[in-house]
Amino acid sequence: MTESKGASSSRAPSPMPPMIPLPPMSLPTHLQLELAAQRPSPLYIHHSYTSDIPYESSAVKFERLLNVILLPAYLERTLYFGALACLDAWLHTFTILPIRFFMAIGVLVRWWVYIVCKETKWLLGFVWDGVGRLWRRGRATRGRTVNEVTTPGDRPRSISRASEAADAQGDAQQLGTGATQRRTATQQREQQGPGPKFGSFRHRRTKSMPSNLSTYHKADLLQGAVILCSSFALMKLDASRMYHFIRAQSAIKLYVIFNILEVGDRLLSAIGQDILECLFSSETLSRNASGRSKILLPLGMFLLALAYNCLHSIALYYQVIALNVAVNSYSNALLTLLLSNQFVEIKSTVFKRFEKDNLFQLTCADIVERFHLWIMLLIIAMRNIVEVGGFSVPGAGFGETDVDGNGSGVPLHHPSILPHSFTALPSWLWSGEVLSPFLIVVGSEMLVDTIKHAYVGKFNNIKPHFYSRTLDILCKDYYTH
Repeated sequence: MTESKGASSSRAPSPMPPMIPLPPMSLPTHLQLELAAQRPSPLYIHHSYTSDIPYESSAVKFERLLNVILLPAYLERTLYFGALACLDAWLHTFTILPIRFFMAIGVLVRWWVYIVCKETKWLLGFVWDGVGRLWRRGRATRGRTVNEVTTPGDRPRSISRASEAADAQGDAQQLGTGATQRRTATQQREQQGPGPKFGSFRHRRTKSMPSNLSTYHKADLLQGAVILCSSFALMKLDASRMYHFIRAQSAIKLYVIFNILEVGDRLLSAIGQDILECLFSSETLSRNASGRSKILLPLGMFLLALAYNCLHSIALYYQVIALNVAVNSYSNALLTLLLSNQFVEIKSTVFKRFEKDNLFQLTCADIVERFHLWIMLLIIAMRNIVEVGGFSVPGAGFGETDVDGNGSGVPLHHPSILPHSFTALPSWLWSGEVLSPFLIVVGSEMLVDTIKHAYVGKFNNIKPHFYSRTLDILCKDYYTH
């Protein structure tokens, strides 16, 4: 007991007093506590020094706020470089790929011409040698018959037997020589050919030779064939009928259709990437062990890629038409569509846990989405420019001169006849009425991407320099491919 009392007396006293003084419950005291310079007031409630140390320093909070402010510059340059890389790949399809496609066709045609000429030469030689043998054999038979008819008794029987024996011996020697040559050729082919020696898939290259088509030539041929077949299949779609079908739907159905098409676009993109990579892989386009090109596997993958390409193209086609309907609407359909779609995108992304690999995939998906949006808006803008005959609607703004040359300041057309998205921006902008939807959609997409990546970086403690590393990876990938 004495030792325990000594140990307890040797301990340091607690900084917390045994009792916290409570202020009297009165209105002046409460007002004094609220107006005190320190919180809580040291006059009534004990306040330790450790409670003044915050959970996070102000420097961390300032750094987090600075990251949010600096994020748009890092993000937009990465997205724009990726979109330009997508544009380069898209232009490659229309410029370089046709040249490579025809070069591969030239290699294939030259091989076909060589095979046809070689087979024709062999066939003509076979016919010519066969006709010569028949002619010599017939001539020898006719000479022997004439000799037997003219001198049937003069020829001794022993000489005829000797000649018959000599002929039989010569035929036997020829047969033996031919069999020996065939056995030698068979043994050489068995030693050289690494392919299967038995079965119905046995391949022996006696007269033919493999073509000069490499895996790159085959990939160019298949890619060009997929594009051509898809184009022929999509030529039967009626854009006007699709436009009026979507336009006849209500606004709610338009939003649902657009969201469904966007989800389908992402799902088809995910599965289509694997299909195309398998189609153009070296395992699909390489030769087998016997040196013959594969047929069944590339054919099956080609049909699967063709079906995917047609389905994905139809989905994107409907998405363009749905966006065009929203642009040409006389209500706030475009703004409502963008707000509903982008709010769902922000909600589904911001409050999730993201690692750096997942954020890299999200950035690549945003790059592809930005490029698709550019192409769609380019198609819509070109269509509207063709419809109205220029970058602005004639007579839609103020300040035009009338027939007498007097500037009346009255528009030729009332703004109500134009779609709402055409008049959303001020009329003094150079873009005019036609490019207003383009600026609205692109601006809203940039704002949504900035908000999404800013909060993802804030909640997951990812700095904006991550997008610089992403840009380096994209640059290296673009340079190496």
